[in-house]
Amino acid sequence: MLKNHYMKIPNQIDNLELQVEKLRISFDSIKNAQNLHDINYKINEHLNIVKDVNEFYDSAWTKLIFLITILGIFVPFVIQYFQRLSNKEIFKKYSTDFDAKMELLKEENRKNFENLTALHNQEMADLRQANETSTDELYGSTYFLQGRVRYTENNFRYAFYDFIKAANRFFKIDKSKNVNVSLAFLRNVISKLETKKEFEEVLKIHEINWDIFLAKFSSEDKIEDYTEKITELKSVIDKLK
Repeated sequence: MLKNHYMKIPNQIDNLELQVEKLRISFDSIKNAQNLHDINYKINEHLNIVKDVNEFYDSAWTKLIFLITILGIFVPFVIQYFQRLSNKEIFKKYSTDFDAKMELLKEENRKNFENLTALHNQEMADLRQANETSTDELYGSTYFLQGRVRYTENNFRYAFYDFIKAANRFFKIDKSKNVNVSLAFLRNVISKLETKKEFEEVLKIHEINWDIFLAKFSSEDKIEDYTEKITELKSVIDKLK
């Protein structure tokens, strides 16, 4: 019986080793299954990351395409708007500058025209004055020469008128020397008249106001030039009968 007992031991050992091997294989299977599970988890994790990245880029590209599309539609309008705005500003600026330059040019032309007009008017005035002076001097000389001719012809009444006119013309252009010569000849003419009545008749014939005639030579600014001759005229008139 003991012998049988010892004969069963190897068999039990073999069974135990077989069971151990099975346990080892089971353990390895479990271990491999765990490894596979870990691997699958990591793979799934990486796949999820790849998926998230792919979805992110897909979404980004979609948004980028949408944004490009929107920009492609609206950017030309925006550019055109700012171009029109810029053109308006440029036109407004140049228009303002042009208007300002035109106003400046108008003002310069107006001033130049006024200056030229003033210069022309002054030149014309000087020319008229010179012409009037020449005319008065010519007439004064003519009356004076005519008076001398009539004086030599004893035509004292008309010589009187000539020397009056000569004195007035020379006085107008401030020829004091010629005025005094004319007044001297006028004094000689009056001295040739016979009476004061004849003197008055001569004044009446030629429509001469004697007081007004003398007054111009007796003004404050002229009295020094003509006092002597005016005194002589008054003296010779007083001597008339």
